[in-house]
Amino acid sequence: MHENKKPAPSPAPDRPFAALLALAYLAVGLLWIAFSDETGILLFSSAEALTRFQTWKGAGFVTATAVLVFVLASRRTRREAAELPLRAGASLRVLLTGLVLVTAAPLVVLLGYNLVRQTHGRVEEANALVQGVASSTATDALATLDQQRRLGRQLAQRPLVQALDAGRCDPLLDQLVSLHGDLANLVVLDARGDAVCAARPDRHVRVAVEALRGLPQGLLSPAFVVPEGFALALTLPLPDGAGSLQLVLAEDMLERLVQADAQQGVSSALVTVGGYVLARDPLVPGLVGRQMPNLARFVEVLQRGGNSLTARGIDGVERFYGMRAVGNSGLVAIAGVDVGRTFGPVRVGVLRALGLTLAVLLAASLLITALVRRIAGPMHALARAAEAVAAGEAERRAPEGGPRELARVARQFNHMLDRLPALEHELRESESRHRTLLEKLARNIPGMIFQMRVHPPGPITLPFASDAIEPMFEVTPEQARIDAAPVFARIHPEDAAGVNRALEEAAARLGPIAIEYRVVLSTGVRHYLTYSQPDRADGGELWHGCTVDVTPLKQAQLALSEANEQLEERVSDRTRELAAANESLEAFSYSVAHDLRAPLRAIEGFADALPGLLQRDPERVRRLVDRIAANTAQMGRMIDGLLAVAHAGKGELAERTVRQEALVREILAQLQPPPCMQVEIGPLPSVHADPASLRQVWWNLLSNAVKFTGRQAQGRIVVGCEPRGSELAFYVRDNGSGFDPAFAGRLFTAFQRLHAADEFEGNGIGLALARRVVERHGGRMWAEGSAGAGATFWFSLPASRAV
Repeated sequence: MHENKKPAPSPAPDRPFAALLALAYLAVGLLWIAFSDETGILLFSSAEALTRFQTWKGAGFVTATAVLVFVLASRRTRREAAELPLRAGASLRVLLTGLVLVTAAPLVVLLGYNLVRQTHGRVEEANALVQGVASSTATDALATLDQQRRLGRQLAQRPLVQALDAGRCDPLLDQLVSLHGDLANLVVLDARGDAVCAARPDRHVRVAVEALRGLPQGLLSPAFVVPEGFALALTLPLPDGAGSLQLVLAEDMLERLVQADAQQGVSSALVTVGGYVLARDPLVPGLVGRQMPNLARFVEVLQRGGNSLTARGIDGVERFYGMRAVGNSGLVAIAGVDVGRTFGPVRVGVLRALGLTLAVLLAASLLITALVRRIAGPMHALARAAEAVAAGEAERRAPEGGPRELARVARQFNHMLDRLPALEHELRESESRHRTLLEKLARNIPGMIFQMRVHPPGPITLPFASDAIEPMFEVTPEQARIDAAPVFARIHPEDAAGVNRALEEAAARLGPIAIEYRVVLSTGVRHYLTYSQPDRADGGELWHGCTVDVTPLKQAQLALSEANEQLEERVSDRTRELAAANESLEAFSYSVAHDLRAPLRAIEGFADALPGLLQRDPERVRRLVDRIAANTAQMGRMIDGLLAVAHAGKGELAERTVRQEALVREILAQLQPPPCMQVEIGPLPSVHADPASLRQVWWNLLSNAVKFTGRQAQGRIVVGCEPRGSELAFYVRDNGSGFDPAFAGRLFTAFQRLHAADEFEGNGIGLALARRVVERHGGRMWAEGSAGAGATFWFSLPASRAV
């Protein structure tokens, strides 16, 4: 195989610089949009100069963008030595179109911002206009009403008005109506609301009286119709409270109050809070005097503290409205301006901006088409030449035309094709030399050497594997070169997940692999160790490594581990035996020092007394000789017990199946417990043990139970077994004399007794002997009880001894 050469690292692009430049450019653009209008207002005093500034500032921004893009593109193109990483992306037409759109975006944003500002300004102007008209109308109406109130108060002071005499009406009433154009009539009413005097004593008066009857004094009346048109009335009380004076306001007076500026498209009206139209300019026929339901919305806004809204008027035209209350008279002055007329100049500006934008985009599209044809043509020709060479047309060459940069690329491409045959020949010779060298090395290296290639979308392959792959994986090198799946299929199922995980981790970090695993072959299971180092080549990962059969080593390690475990187990067993022997030796030493010395002292004392007593008291001498013989016998029994304990810890155990239930019944038959003693024997499993030794255990436990329970009137002995985890626990329970739990540790020590010798016979050897036998069978012995309440003696054997 030829040597895989890594390409020289490409210099990283100036991403931080590019990001900083983009942010700075964006900040300048936003500041330009935000403050350009204010700057123009400060620099230019005339409207025409300001308009020219606003027109050309967008063009200047677009020009600056184009220059900046051109400079950056030229700088990047000239960096011939910097081979930046390329990725497949959009077409050239899409990129150029995007460039134009991105360049034009600030212009569009600027136009939109100006449009929003102009719209907002027009709305503010319209709102100020209608608010001014409504406020002027309300002020004039309030002044007129106050003037009429003052006139009415002066008339109410006249004696002829206060007289309420129909035969003597004040002539000033008629004179005022004739001279005062704002009054339609003056009417004097009595306490019942009937007309006493009137400036116009006709049907008009009767209609007015009926319409005004019961009106609260000091307020405007509801609108009512008179023969001449439409009127309102103002009611004022007379000083003595016997009647009232009503001033009927003329319709033409109301019309004079609502005169609006027709040139600015403003309309105004005077309405009541009840929704009646009193006057409107321009006049709509049949509208005055009618109650309009949509006026309730205006009154509602005014009552909530508002003074403007946008709504469709009674003539169907949408307007901006402003409104003002006429004091507390119950009248409202409303002024409106046509929305269409307000936004007319804005719409014209929008159409002009859209036309300009479409023209620029159309010109840009034509330019893009020309550039794409100029640039993409040679590029497509170069691509077709490359496709032809890849298809086998080795003589095909790319045309060296078009822009200078593309022509240079085509020349370099053709030069590469001319050099390709020579490079391929060199490559084949290099691969042949490397493969020959690799095969020679592989024949002299234990195990298998390989190259493993990982292509993320495809299978794992072994481009090279030595001949050792066939005996090690039962796969030929040719099969592994196509697909390594048969090799991985040989891995033991329990190890496959670990191998895959190690391979994935190594591929992710491009690190070495060192893993031990098992393979399943037709000849059995083998242990392999694989180590490899990574490299990148041809768009994938390539590992060079070797695999060694470590089965003999694993077998040796396993044998050594088992030997160590057995050795540790033996050492542990011997340690426990040594500890038990030391404990027994310590107890034995104490017993020898204490129990064996007592008979010897007695024999020594008796022997010293014998010479002096032989002549004087022969009977006493006989008794001393008997006691010497008894102590000698006791000493012999103790020596026999010691020998039994020593023999219990030595010799081989002749183990076989022991039927314990039959053994217990046999021992009880020999002990012959008294008839008054109740004996219960539970199920006892058969075990694999030494029969003679196990008989000594049961004999000592059962004989002790019979001995210490014999003095009870109703003696009871229970024999049974309880499984406890990994062991079988056997017990002998009685209701005899029991023992003090504080001295339970002395029960299984040789020659240690918890009762006096004259109370219960025995030499203190049985339980020590039984404990030694149980421990040699892998069990343990313990006791539970209390003084005078019986005792339970336990011993356990491993559950594995059960038959």
